[in-house]
Amino acid sequence: MEFDEIFEGDKNKMIALSVCRAADPEVLEPILRIIKEKGVRCHLVDDKEKLEAMLVSYEADHLIDNQIVIHHAEDDRAAATTALTLISTSQANVLMKGLISTAILLKEVLNKQHGMINDNLLSHVALFNIPNYHKAILLSDAGMNIAPSVEDKKENNRQYT
Repeated sequence: MEFDEIFEGDKNKMIALSVCRAADPEVLEPILRIIKEKGVRCHLVDDKEKLEAMLVSYEADHLIDNQIVIHHAEDDRAAATTALTLISTSQANVLMKGLISTAILLKEVLNKQHGMINDNLLSHVALFNIPNYHKAILLSDAGMNIAPSVEDKKENNRQYT
């Protein structure tokens, strides 16, 4: 599985991605490919001028306002707050980590103000495309839920089936 394969088929009911700290080629290139191939809408959170310049360099500036919404953020904390606000207000429904510390982003995810926390197990997934390997690797809970019990896993699975 490659990154963009996540968006294939009828199971993709996504409204939009909220991408925290998107002004990086390794973050922006796959996003632009998904927008082009799948028509996904993306909220890019980072320095507005830098993002606009990058979109011009990729000849993708025509996507602004139609499929890309840029949200300016001065620093990592502001970017994390904005990205989570987009999720908590249902403007986006998938949070993607860009060039930001996992600790800063997860701290904002755990901020009760966004309403992301309830009594259930909170989980995250990282997707890695590895050169010279035939498929992507999904890794869950590398930074949280390091040792969930079998019961925790069963309960979490029941919520999504």
